[in-house]
Amino acid sequence: MKKSLLIFILISTAFGAVKNINIDLREDISKISLSQTEKKEYIEKFKKEPVKFIFSIYDDYHFNRVDEGIKKTLSVLDYLQKKDLNYEIKSPYLRWKKNYQIQSTLYTLLGLLYIKKAGSMDKSLREKERKYILDVLKKKGKLTNEDLDYLAKLSRQEDEEIEKNSKFYIDRAIKAFQKAIELFPDNPYPYFQLAKFYKENSSNSLASKYLEKAAKLFLKYGQKDMYFSLIEEAKKEGYSKETIKRLEALNK
Repeated sequence: MKKSLLIFILISTAFGAVKNINIDLREDISKISLSQTEKKEYIEKFKKEPVKFIFSIYDDYHFNRVDEGIKKTLSVLDYLQKKDLNYEIKSPYLRWKKNYQIQSTLYTLLGLLYIKKAGSMDKSLREKERKYILDVLKKKGKLTNEDLDYLAKLSRQEDEEIEKNSKFYIDRAIKAFQKAIELFPDNPYPYFQLAKFYKENSSNSLASKYLEKAAKLFLKYGQKDMYFSLIEEAKKEGYSKETIKRLEALNK
């Protein structure tokens, strides 16, 4: 990620600033080209089997079906936002059943998907250059100076488009995690994901704060397996000895 983009994100997302996070789902829906037919189908699937549907979004993330996962998540969030926040989905398989809790889970997933989407921008746009080169070689057998000039121009345009799209999706990802926290402050997962993001982008102070918050919540809800996994990951990711000690002290 370019340094200028990271600076913009860091100064616009301070720890604890999670009140009144505004996310215009209409803009997101338009950006991903989600049709009304698709939206209706996803909502019906969610209403029929909510747990299975949510797990299908996890699968979309892990198997790089990013656009499909984003479309599913946006569809259901748009549906749930029209319902009372205390509306409850009755399922024995859901840890958190209230509307605001489910939205928090979905916003966390949306953040993960957006980060992955931002990372795929370079690959998808560079495909234009590859296609042009292959087409020219097929027709002419070699690249002329005119072709090279065009490729240089195309590359500059793609650099600008990549930065613009990456900024959009990274900004949306951070807001999604913050929205998840705003809706349900006891959800440890968005704190954990924010910690990972800030650690990867060398903001160690923010990363440590979010990680400690996630650890406290994992312990609060009896998720000791996640708590210990968090500590192991913190050691691998090179968190300071002081941070590791504070995390371990939480379980004493």
